Amino acid sequence: EKLTSFGAADLVVTVLSRKQLDGRVAVEAFKLAAALLEGGNRSVQEQFLRLFSTSAAEQLFLNLKEEMRFATRNLREKARFLRQERDRQVAELRELAEDADEGCLLVFKDDPSTSDLIRYLMEEGTICPLLRFLQLLCEGHYTEMQNYLRVQKYSSVSVDIVTEVVTMLFAFSGRIDAFNIGVLENIVEAVNEFVQGPNREVATAVVDSNYCDVVARIAGVTEISSAVKVEERSVEEVAGLGKNVVRQGGRGYPLSAAEWSKLKRRVGSQEKTLLRTRSYMVTSLLSLLEMVDVSYIPHRILASSDVPRLIRDINSAYMQVKEYREKGEPDLAHHAMDLCYHFYHLLLSILPYTEETSTRRVHRMLKQNRDAPELQYALEKGTGRIEIVREGKLYPYFFQMPDICKWLSVGEKTEISWGVDRSSQTAKIADFWERADDAFYAMRNQQNNHKNKFLAFLLDSSNWRGYLSLLLAFVTNILVIFTAFYGVAEVPNVPAFDGVYNDQYDGVEYAEIFGDNTTATIYFGEPYATIIDVIGVLQIILNLSQAVTFTLRDTPLLMRHNWEAFWRRQTDIAVLEKYLKPNIVKECRTIATAEAKTAGEDDTLEDERLLSIYNVFDFHRMGRREYFHFLKKDFKFFFQSLRAFVRSPIFLWRWIYLVIAVLVTVYPMMSCLLLLEIMAQSGTLNQVVKALTHRGRQLLLTVLLGLVLSYIFSVIGFGIMPDMFELGPAEVIDGSTSVFHHYHAPCNTLYKCLVVNFAVGLTSGDLGSGIAPAAWEDTQYMAIRTVYTLAYFIVITTILMNIIFGIIIDTFGELRARRDEIESDILQTCFICGLEASIFDRKSTEGDFSYHIRKEHNMWDYLAFFVHLQEKPETDYSGMESYVSGLLRNRDLSWIPNGRALSLPLEGGDG
Repeated sequence: EKLTSFGAADLVVTVLSRKQLDGRVAVEAFKLAAALLEGGNRSVQEQFLRLFSTSAAEQLFLNLKEEMRFATRNLREKARFLRQERDRQVAELRELAEDADEGCLLVFKDDPSTSDLIRYLMEEGTICPLLRFLQLLCEGHYTEMQNYLRVQKYSSVSVDIVTEVVTMLFAFSGRIDAFNIGVLENIVEAVNEFVQGPNREVATAVVDSNYCDVVARIAGVTEISSAVKVEERSVEEVAGLGKNVVRQGGRGYPLSAAEWSKLKRRVGSQEKTLLRTRSYMVTSLLSLLEMVDVSYIPHRILASSDVPRLIRDINSAYMQVKEYREKGEPDLAHHAMDLCYHFYHLLLSILPYTEETSTRRVHRMLKQNRDAPELQYALEKGTGRIEIVREGKLYPYFFQMPDICKWLSVGEKTEISWGVDRSSQTAKIADFWERADDAFYAMRNQQNNHKNKFLAFLLDSSNWRGYLSLLLAFVTNILVIFTAFYGVAEVPNVPAFDGVYNDQYDGVEYAEIFGDNTTATIYFGEPYATIIDVIGVLQIILNLSQAVTFTLRDTPLLMRHNWEAFWRRQTDIAVLEKYLKPNIVKECRTIATAEAKTAGEDDTLEDERLLSIYNVFDFHRMGRREYFHFLKKDFKFFFQSLRAFVRSPIFLWRWIYLVIAVLVTVYPMMSCLLLLEIMAQSGTLNQVVKALTHRGRQLLLTVLLGLVLSYIFSVIGFGIMPDMFELGPAEVIDGSTSVFHHYHAPCNTLYKCLVVNFAVGLTSGDLGSGIAPAAWEDTQYMAIRTVYTLAYFIVITTILMNIIFGIIIDTFGELRARRDEIESDILQTCFICGLEASIFDRKSTEGDFSYHIRKEHNMWDYLAFFVHLQEKPETDYSGMESYVSGLLRNRDLSWIPNGRALSLPLEGGDG
């Protein structure tokens, strides 16, 4: 943009508008323009459009037209020369050897006979930079530029650049080779940018230029028609002759090392380039079908690429995939599979405009491929289908499922399905989309961890190691139950309760176990003690691995969630800048200043727009780099990260459980604590814990009220009858004299009254059992005792305790009702459109409700589409993808169908 402000775009237009266009200067001008427009820079595109609108730029379009027509003639001429040289070489090799490949031109190193021709064929001229320039002018679906390239309304002479580019394709009919395939790729990419958006006017012009017919022929080509191979050996060595044979007709000088290396690169990539170009061609047909309102364009595509032909193209592409896999060429297999998916998506997109063929019939036709019976399943599994609302209408959209989506775990899906806010359809979709970013981060974390085989083993075996650890805990406790006993140090393997025979006294001697002179210790006997120790070591190993697994798998998510929540709470940019690296702060300030100038806001932006620039959690916008790469690794970073761990009960439990496992090896009686792991392994017990913690604050306050009331009763008892509290009945001596029981507790202090109140009243529920009985003659004490104990029974035992139990029981009921409600919503309501199952069972034109949520509105396909947008470069977005991406940046979810579905008739949906 700075170069543009200094007049770089003006210079490009001036140079290209000269009547006598110099080829080398034009190439440099096109490269400069491409550098200015890189990434679809909209401000630079607008500047070029303003310059094109001047009268001085009329000559530019005439020059572009002339350059493209010259390139078309040049392409035909090069193809003719290549065929002639190939025929000459075949005839020559037949004289030297028994056989020769008639469909291939061999280029020999240090062979002067073909060097001049190869140099001529490798010359690209201006056409590739020119096409790249035209493509970048329309990058990002710039509709005004697309229309202007087709018709220059305010010029005295209008040149249809779109049609001129399409016409160049006719030079490739049956003449694709290693030297012109790069030009073909640039043509198709330019046409793709011309029509994306979609732009209906340009799309119609492209279709009227017989583009679909040419694409159908070229896209079905499986190999280079005029293949070129490089050979390090001489022609004599290939033919099996001696090196002394002198070939006739040698001319020129051999290719230099740089030229030979360039030729090898071009020849080596010709198969890959062909596959990529064919994919671009099919993608351009898909772009023509975006938001089609009439059947004209679909029928023109069907006229050249009908269903049987597309089926054949899919089968042919998949056979290439298998061939490349067998050869050990995964990169080519990947590109061939992409082509296969593009053909499949084109087939699914064109099906609604056919009369007889349905999706199910297509799948049956694909299953008939005996050489690849797995093809139909692979395509169906790897294709995502969603429905998008745009301009009030509903459109289907197909995309290739990103490979990273396979790392979305079942647990993550369950957490999203059951944890999303289902208070309303709008809230449900909004919360789902908020969780999508965390789910994508979880996928990236899983993918990175699985790159290491040992870490992958730890993650994949986490479940059975947890069950094994719990099983060992049960085994340890069973051994403790049946083998633990008190024994004396002299005879440790004999229980102290059994006594030890003493020869000196000729009798059994019993050890003092619970006295001041205790000599007995807990023993387990052999070999049980050894077994318990071995199990303890295994427990340490298992739980250490479990703690490490949790740390690798879940703590990055906890950290990111904590940091993102902290980031969103901040409204002051100065606070955020304290956590960012200096170079990131400088870059953000530069972007903010540039955006402010573009918007004309005098170097200031609205707080919301400014905060979005500092949002380091936008993985796509931040160049596919994680947030922690942009944060300073200082004390604040580690403190904020540590808070995420401390707040996580699961993280704390994992490491506390490891500490318990270590302590068990020292004191095996602590093995009972290992059984608490059953709460972490059992979903049912998790619900029990939730019932106690769901209303934890309310429950805690109620218990606190009970303690306060108990304290009040203790104060009252201390004030009116302190000597009547007791923990046991009085003892009678000699039938007449009564003394206090050993455990009698008169309230000579308020503390003792409080202890008796808690020990007797709260545990047994009957405070009267801790107060001395009243005689009938003592009416005053009886009245006080009756009122006191009755009040305690009503307030504490009856009302307060029932309130506590009621809270717990109500919480169980609430959680159960909520779970039933969520389960009903999952099973009976579409997550995406919010329509009930009965509507689809009665009215759907495609299938029942089960088919709808699996094939039409699959919630995980929508999540995969979000990942697809994050993984794909913005410059490669289709029109529909750009539309959705723009809405998502503003947190606008209006593109998701709410109460609508294509499979419903018009009265219930879009039909």
